[in-house]
Amino acid sequence: MTTSKIKNGINIKTKVMESNLELTHEELLKEEDLSFKDLPSSLQQQIRGFNLQKKKYEENPSENQQIRLKRLSLELAEKIQNHIDNMDDEDDDSEDEAEEKIEVKKQNKKTDETPKKENKNVGGEVEQNEPRKPVVRGGFGNLVMEKKILGIANAKGGKISITDLSKIIQKEPDYPEQSVHSIKLRKVFLSSEYRIVK
Repeated sequence: MTTSKIKNGINIKTKVMESNLELTHEELLKEEDLSFKDLPSSLQQQIRGFNLQKKKYEENPSENQQIRLKRLSLELAEKIQNHIDNMDDEDDDSEDEAEEKIEVKKQNKKTDETPKKENKNVGGEVEQNEPRKPVVRGGFGNLVMEKKILGIANAKGGKISITDLSKIIQKEPDYPEQSVHSIKLRKVFLSSEYRIVK
């Protein structure tokens, strides 16, 4: 009987640990509406390796493994965010090139076509090359920034130094409040820290 209670206790602990495992890279993929196949092969390979470690964790969970998996997930999310940013930059470049080609075509043509037909071609090309717009909840930042801020703030009683915040958001924080993705931070009076408001 004692072993079954201990065994049940371990099972309950296992379920609690698994439910606390927040995987930032999976959240980011859902938020950006990307699938595993949309990622470059190097990232796919890293995610497969992560999934193997996650499977081992699920079979025999420990707090150290959980912390390690969260950290690895955050690193993967950063790489995915960089890939998304690069995709957006390429989309912007291809849009500029398409607009330049349209201008050259307009200048070279001696209006043999009706203006109505010309507008259809221009609109079609611009729509195809329209850049993806990232999902932004708080007006600034992304999920990776938010998770880094929350990680530091949770360890320091809900506060983060201006230096750490600046490094994460890559700019001087707004005064008196700074929104990053879906959280809001407010400057602590007479201190060099910001605290999480919501």
